Amino acid sequence: MLVKNSSCTDRYASTREFSQSKTECYNTTITNIAPTNQPNEFEGLPKLYDGTFVQGSVLYSMSLSPSNFDIGNESLFGSSAVDYDYVIISIESIMLNLNTDVVVYSQTFDGIIISPEKESIQIIDLVFDQPIKIKSTSTYEVALTTTHSYPPVQMSGEAIEIKQVSCENGSTECSSFLKVWNKLVSDQVNSGCSRTDVEFTALKLCFGNFFGAPQVVRNPKSHVGEIDQTVTLDCIIENVEFYEWYKNGDRIPNANSPTYRVLLDQGQNQGDYTCSGYRSQDGENAVSDVATVLITGLSTFRVNVTFNNISFEEKYGDKKSSGFQNFTDELRVSLKISIPDVSDIVVTSLKPGSVIAEIEFYFNQNQNISTYSSMINDSLISLQGYDTDPGSIVVTSISSCIGEDLVINGTLYSFPDVPLGVTADSIQDCLLYSHQYMTVPLATRFCKGNFISGAKWDPVVITECYIEYTRLDEIEVTENNVYVVADALAEFTNDTEVLNESSVDSVAIILEDIVNLENPNEIITSNVVEVVDNIIHSGMIDSSMRETASSFVTSLERQLATVAAAGMNFSSVQPHVGVVTLAVTPESLQNGLAYVAFSDADSLKEAFEPTDVNIHYDNENIPFNAVGASIALPPEIILIGKTQTGIDEIRVYFTVYQNSFLFISDNLVNASGKDFTRQVGSQIISASLEAVKIDGLVTPIHLAFLPRNEISNNNTECVFWDFSLYDGVGDWSSEGCELNETTDGRVVCLCDHLTNFAILVDYYEPKEAYNALSVISLLGCIVSIVCLAATIATYLYFKQLRSKRPKKILINLSLSLLLLYLVFAIGIDQTGSRNGCITVAALIHYFGLASVFWMSIEAVNMYIMLVKILHGEIRYFMLKACVAGYGFPLIIVAICLIVDVDLYANKNYCFIPSGSLRKFGFILIIGVLMMFNYVVFTLVMRTLICRPKIGNKVEKRDEVIKHLQNAFAVSVLLGLTWVFGFLAIDADSTSRDVFQWLFSLFNSLQGLFIFLFFCVRQKDIRDAWKSIFKESDKSKNVKNTTDTGSSKVKDDNVEMRYNGETKLTI
Repeated sequence: MLVKNSSCTDRYASTREFSQSKTECYNTTITNIAPTNQPNEFEGLPKLYDGTFVQGSVLYSMSLSPSNFDIGNESLFGSSAVDYDYVIISIESIMLNLNTDVVVYSQTFDGIIISPEKESIQIIDLVFDQPIKIKSTSTYEVALTTTHSYPPVQMSGEAIEIKQVSCENGSTECSSFLKVWNKLVSDQVNSGCSRTDVEFTALKLCFGNFFGAPQVVRNPKSHVGEIDQTVTLDCIIENVEFYEWYKNGDRIPNANSPTYRVLLDQGQNQGDYTCSGYRSQDGENAVSDVATVLITGLSTFRVNVTFNNISFEEKYGDKKSSGFQNFTDELRVSLKISIPDVSDIVVTSLKPGSVIAEIEFYFNQNQNISTYSSMINDSLISLQGYDTDPGSIVVTSISSCIGEDLVINGTLYSFPDVPLGVTADSIQDCLLYSHQYMTVPLATRFCKGNFISGAKWDPVVITECYIEYTRLDEIEVTENNVYVVADALAEFTNDTEVLNESSVDSVAIILEDIVNLENPNEIITSNVVEVVDNIIHSGMIDSSMRETASSFVTSLERQLATVAAAGMNFSSVQPHVGVVTLAVTPESLQNGLAYVAFSDADSLKEAFEPTDVNIHYDNENIPFNAVGASIALPPEIILIGKTQTGIDEIRVYFTVYQNSFLFISDNLVNASGKDFTRQVGSQIISASLEAVKIDGLVTPIHLAFLPRNEISNNNTECVFWDFSLYDGVGDWSSEGCELNETTDGRVVCLCDHLTNFAILVDYYEPKEAYNALSVISLLGCIVSIVCLAATIATYLYFKQLRSKRPKKILINLSLSLLLLYLVFAIGIDQTGSRNGCITVAALIHYFGLASVFWMSIEAVNMYIMLVKILHGEIRYFMLKACVAGYGFPLIIVAICLIVDVDLYANKNYCFIPSGSLRKFGFILIIGVLMMFNYVVFTLVMRTLICRPKIGNKVEKRDEVIKHLQNAFAVSVLLGLTWVFGFLAIDADSTSRDVFQWLFSLFNSLQGLFIFLFFCVRQKDIRDAWKSIFKESDKSKNVKNTTDTGSSKVKDDNVEMRYNGETKLTI
């Protein structure tokens, strides 16, 4: 809660007024303490002050005056601080009881701002965050050190002031006074005021009367110091009187202040330190977190060991007894003889159970921790005169985690010895990857723990390694790094932006090296499959890279053969390739074995889903009408496999490719003619038996394929990829395969052999119709671009023509169509750049939807004017129309791009590829809007036609002609010709060709029709242009273009009535 400064000032003043009303309950005094030495000649050394404080007083602040600072000493610092407007300093304060040599308090005061001019420096009060209660009258030393200053500043030799409170303990009246004071202070804090009386905190400590639970404010921090260094531990606990310090759970004598200093002169001073604060008021206390103190370079071990030949005696339990001392001295001498490198040995306890000894070993670190651990274990086992139980030896490293080697998912990770609290990097680095020109470790691991529990490793954190594509040729695959290389290669190929012809060649070579190691590990195999899938998805292999493409197929086959040879079952389905290896018994193959890639009922999927590819153990019950590609092996292979291998188990592996991207054929190019193209017309599927050659089967292998396009048996051929052709690169061959039948739209092939990869079918694709439609579409787009530009220019040039709502809608519709045609004509074939092609596809998607939305907005406007007949202006109609016409398509396209930008990727042309995006993000939306437009079209035409017929036959015939003209004009505005595209989707070949021609003709020329009906055919527009060329008065001519006749009613949108009849002006 924030409170105005004036309110907080008032509250504080009220509290101060009350506190000073009972000064007899506490006396505030100031003690001046003088320095004990001359000003330091070097910055950073402490200035020492001595003073005597009496028992029962509480110190709560220290004051420094201008004379305490030596500023601007050019002889010491080389520059003058007087040149600065202010100086920022930090001061460390340590208070030492000279009688007991115990540090009773330490604190660092940061951010002290002073002016270089001494006369302008105000008195600086440094308030202690924890008041210091003096338990005995003694001489105390205060050391002040400037730990940080800019510009340099040091302490001078003047005295400092210590403020303190002396209390009247035991007074009932003063105790009541303190309670009221506490309420006033609490109200201040609860109201959001941070300023409180330091005297109040001191008085609570005086009386031992607290109004809150003990709470740790500052925990001591862990330290790793050099030998003979002194480290200071600070601990602040609110609402307590007394402090105690503990080491490894044991209380430290005479450690009774918030500060404790540890001299690291021997290994035994290492340990876990905690402080505890308590009070006599109610006995409550609070304990700090553990602070671990270690010595740099000193390896510490705690060992538990049992000596079976020694009976435990009561004197062994007392560390001060001569029995304990004699036993431990003898044990230490014996161990030092067997471990000459040890710095010190301390027996910390002896317990019953024969004798169980807890021993600490200290080594000056010049060997690794593992060596020391083994040395301790061996020396205890071989210790003369002690029957050591080897199974009882537990060696725990206290100061460091012991380095170790781990194998995770087949990858070796080696970690060195590291001190407690340090994160270790693995010895292994990421291959060919650096960050800011520094190597990146393959993994990291944190060494956690404390002195009691010992050092323990956290779980391994594996680094996301990448491969720098410029260094691909440097990779050398070995048994030790194959897991890392395979994983990094899969990650690398997943980024299509870094792939090019050169890097794809390098990836193929690396993949061959991985496969050559013949490691059947599942993770390696998964990465191999992923690499092949990524290469297919990238589209970075062209017809000139036949050997590289064939290499990917061969590498995948060889890896699957390695897995099958190991008798492992493995399965993976990626978007463009699916694989499976099986080790099956003859009994499970009695009804055959089939590998099936399922599809939609009548079309192949653009990408495999994990559930699309399955194994079937009954060839007769395969759901044939859902097959995309299948291969069924007859039971005969059982006998053949057993004969050739001598084992009953059948080891088989299958592969299915979504497309023929990796199967680049010279034969198909040579087989193509002037009027057709020979292509692979299906998915590609294969089966192989490990170490078994299958050919000349009596019962043939059954293959079934769903063609990508409509085919006839006259140009369909069953083939397989024959690696014996073209020096092992391979090509299509039909030897041993024949076309059997076409059933349910599936082509059935019979083959008498198994090869590495059995290819399914191919087909002819006529070019003529496609080329003709492309030419018509392109020419139509060019004509429409010119006509739409002329239409927009006309309506924008003549202001009076664009004042009405129908004309504004027409302008926006024309603009959307113009941009659609422009992007289509310029970018549809720009497949050279993947990102550029995706951009074009997204723009076509957007402007296509925008055009149809504006057609539907035109439909809404016609309905309002001609069917519902609303004469009043609809508020913000055009603003709402623009939001719908441009905003809704933008939202749809943006969502599609965010979900998966690759949905727009198409290597054939820059348009939305067939799939869910085209179906649901484009065709479905257009279909719904077209249905709406057809409904409006029907209502509008009924309004125009269903009216009283007047006049003779000639007039009625003219009216029928006008109705037809109006119908065609309205259909142009509403885009009804788009229906031809929908009719072409599921039609048979003959009707589909007709609808495709109609769709291409009418839609590409929609801009021309708009220009003819809404520019050329409009008399007012013709007259307006004529007036420009005749240099006559435009406004007069435009005005005279309006129809003359009997009275009529007009609004701002359309001419509605003519001689009492409804009239649509087109």
